[in-house]
Amino acid sequence: MNSYTVEGMSEQNFKKLLFANVILGIIGFLVSFYDHLAVSEVDHHGRRIFFTTSFSFEYCEATRGDYFVFREKEKNTDKEQSKYKPRFMVDKVVRKVGCSEREKLTRNENGEFFCHGLFIGKALEKDSLGNPLPQFQFSGKIPIGSLFMIGENPDSYDSRYYGLIQTNRIIGKAMPLFKTKAE
Repeated sequence: MNSYTVEGMSEQNFKKLLFANVILGIIGFLVSFYDHLAVSEVDHHGRRIFFTTSFSFEYCEATRGDYFVFREKEKNTDKEQSKYKPRFMVDKVVRKVGCSEREKLTRNENGEFFCHGLFIGKALEKDSLGNPLPQFQFSGKIPIGSLFMIGENPDSYDSRYYGLIQTNRIIGKAMPLFKTKAE
């Protein structure tokens, strides 16, 4: 009996079976991470891939620069926007903390936001199609249980427009893996 075979199986069939099992193992490994991947547009030059974990936010302290995954208020039904997201991310958003609870957020008359005096972004008045954008109006200390979330792309739709995110909407933490190049 050859050391590469199972009793009654040829060496060639054994190698085929071993190869098929390795491929199935790799596929199974990748599928197990399917719900833990998120894609976020960084700028016109590419996207960032994130690994996400699920957790309860009540045991976590958010600091400026941390990435979190949260649910949009309503299911995203905008087909134009959702066609760029994988199916499992359509109602989820990845943003980073621009200003955390108890930190001082200020907005000046030009729509520029600052956290403790550090510039974090400027709200645009119109989107790329010329439609007016909502403007979040707030200056003061971020309440406990709320975060000001920003995207990496200066044109991201984020807290500059829809306001503070309640921490009970956060469903996970996101860790950047790598950035892709635009096609």
